[in-house]
Amino acid sequence: MTNIPTRLFAVLPHQVPAGRAADCLRAAAEAGDVAALLLRADDEGRHVGARVEAMVALGRELGVAVLVEDDVRMVVAMEADGVHVTTGPADAAAARRALGREAIVGGECLGKRDEAMRLGEAGVDYLALDQRLEAGGENLFDWWVEMFVVPVVAIHPAGTGAIAELARRGADFVRPSDDMWSDAERAREVVGRCMDAIREGADK
Repeated sequence: MTNIPTRLFAVLPHQVPAGRAADCLRAAAEAGDVAALLLRADDEGRHVGARVEAMVALGRELGVAVLVEDDVRMVVAMEADGVHVTTGPADAAAARRALGREAIVGGECLGKRDEAMRLGEAGVDYLALDQRLEAGGENLFDWWVEMFVVPVVAIHPAGTGAIAELARRGADFVRPSDDMWSDAERAREVVGRCMDAIREGADK
């Protein structure tokens, strides 16, 4: 799959039970090129250590980078691959200082150009953008792809038609539909269709 430029960035909602999440991730990794798994925090901004530990171990087995949302200490404690920062450039820069260059530090931008640029300056390894957002009279995702070299994640869950278009527009990573967490069979189906869509987009 190394000839396919766009890869999958799976996002695990906190309410999905750990056992089902593991089954779905394994099926997804068998069906396609899942580059990363983001573990979302609960509504209070917390993570369950045992859940993170289990997903990190599975990610290591499957070759999927596991990222923890907004919790550098959990990243260190569970030896996760990195942190996904949703709280702004200052926290992204602090995470980079705390974790060093070996860990992944990603930044999620809520839709302002200056925030996106400051995240880039903070040293993030990727910028996560809602691909639907507009800023300064143009699509923020397209503006970033055209102007910057930091990889971009289309963080809003996308169906297959949208994924083909995002691949054509230069997305480095796309997020599959959250239907992939229904069960293992559905995960395999969703990811398989995503891979077909990426190939379609790359051929255009």
